[in-house]
Amino acid sequence: MLVNQVWLQGNVRWRSKILKRKISYHSPIVGWNTLIPKPDNIPFWFLKAWIHHDTLKDVVEANWNEPLYDVPIRKVVKKLKRLKQKLKSWSFEIFGNHDQHLKCLEEEMDQILKD
Repeated sequence: MLVNQVWLQGNVRWRSKILKRKISYHSPIVGWNTLIPKPDNIPFWFLKAWIHHDTLKDVVEANWNEPLYDVPIRKVVKKLKRLKQKLKSWSFEIFGNHDQHLKCLEEEMDQILKD
């Protein structure tokens, strides 16, 4: 990332973070403007590991069969939203903190590369 003083003065709300190197010798940099609010509708990630767990089908089935009274199209949207929350809490109970686990693995990998 290359910037100069004029650019920095014109973008005083700009922040950046240097990320860990993964593939090449270069570290990626992510930048953002703090005036732009963080979105509320952050994407929902369905983890492939969930498919292999025995209780996933039960969680989805129980949530979908739970009664909900509304017009049909809103019913689907509300059920999906409710399912998203259930899956997030179920995943945390079963698999633990995914981000924390990933961070530990990255630290182990860094240590291996250093050794």
